[in-house]
Amino acid sequence: MRRAFAVAIATALLLLIVALHRPTGPQLAPTPDIRQLVELVKSDPDLRRLILHYAEELGIQLTVKQPKPISTNITLHVQPDKVVAGGAVVASGILNTPRGPLPRQLVAIYVDKTLATFATTDDKGRFQAELRVGVYKPQVEIRAVYKPLPGEPYLESNATATVEVLYNETTLRLSAPRQVKWGDVLTIYIRQDPPIPRAVRISVGGRTYVVETRGEAAVDIPTAALTPGMQKITAHAEGRGPYAPATAAVAVEIVAETPQARLEAPPVLIAGLPAEIRYSVTPNVSAVLYVAGRPYNGSVPLDVATGFYDLVLRTAQAPPYRSASTTQRVFIINVANFVPLAAAAAVVFILVKRARKEEVEELYREVRGAAPQSAVLTIQAEEALRLLAHAFYILGERSGVRYSRIYTYREYAAKVTQHAKNQNCLRHIVTLAERAAYSPHTPTPAELAEGWRCLDQL
Repeated sequence: MRRAFAVAIATALLLLIVALHRPTGPQLAPTPDIRQLVELVKSDPDLRRLILHYAEELGIQLTVKQPKPISTNITLHVQPDKVVAGGAVVASGILNTPRGPLPRQLVAIYVDKTLATFATTDDKGRFQAELRVGVYKPQVEIRAVYKPLPGEPYLESNATATVEVLYNETTLRLSAPRQVKWGDVLTIYIRQDPPIPRAVRISVGGRTYVVETRGEAAVDIPTAALTPGMQKITAHAEGRGPYAPATAAVAVEIVAETPQARLEAPPVLIAGLPAEIRYSVTPNVSAVLYVAGRPYNGSVPLDVATGFYDLVLRTAQAPPYRSASTTQRVFIINVANFVPLAAAAAVVFILVKRARKEEVEELYREVRGAAPQSAVLTIQAEEALRLLAHAFYILGERSGVRYSRIYTYREYAAKVTQHAKNQNCLRHIVTLAERAAYSPHTPTPAELAEGWRCLDQL
């Protein structure tokens, strides 16, 4: 019916336009009310589109000015105006225009700026919806918003109402030790007031733990999965009915220990050959040795160029021990791309001589430290101890057991005696050192000379 009426009006209007565009002879007819027809076309989008379509078919160029958008007005009432948190309210209102109510239109309803639901207006522009108010604030804004669909000739409008929310405040309290060793279990104690049954979510280090509690609870958290250092632990309980949500936090330091890594290697290594490298880790955690940035597999990589490289011992992370490393600088010689032989030989000689001198000097300090502190050593006595340091250096290189002052001279000699080529010479050197350290009878120059000759036979 509506379309037939629109077609009839469009046909009549087109005939009028054609008559005005191509006038014929005078005819007796009532004068049409042009303004009334124009207003009719402007007020009906379907009629306007239909007229433009027919005009285009007839080859007539028409320009119809778009009508001004029609203002709208929306009202909003909320019942009741007080509600217990989590309870329901009914929002209702009317959507109007200056020409009357707007039927079959969508109205969006927001609770505290969050879209809650949609309502559709009836034939009289009325709408109604039930809303759940799950917001824990003293007052919550309810807003109804009308936004016309694209192509509709209406302006948007909105209205607000306020609802008073009734609820009870709640609190969470956390207690935990200030420090815990990495790898141990961290126990978090939770207390909530008032004691109501609900879930408490614990967050720490990107992990989440959930515990159901009424008043008090304890949560065990394994720290091996956490990173050593300060950790912020947060607890959150969602609101439940008339009881508001609650949040609490506590900081705990996860303490890690550092293992002691020791690394000893010759100052010069040969590419492609095994190297005499000694290392130890205290306590005994797994470790990897890297030569020139690669894991050491028993020999120095063959394809490294001649030059200085880092020898790195790196321990694995194993709670309560964090990863640790120690580094020694070494010179690697690659015969394949060897620099001039004389220069390389000089570098090797200097490095080896310097390293040996430094190690012997360190051993001398250890040997000297084992002597009584009250002893006043003569020049001959100091020479005897230095002779012993040279001997212990040679045997330490062969055995892999380094001398330490925790041993007596005889105890260490007994450990490495099997590596001595001439055990009589070893006993002679040890005897000279013991006389120098503990006896007023210092070694004679002849005995010392014999000791240095024995050193070559070790």
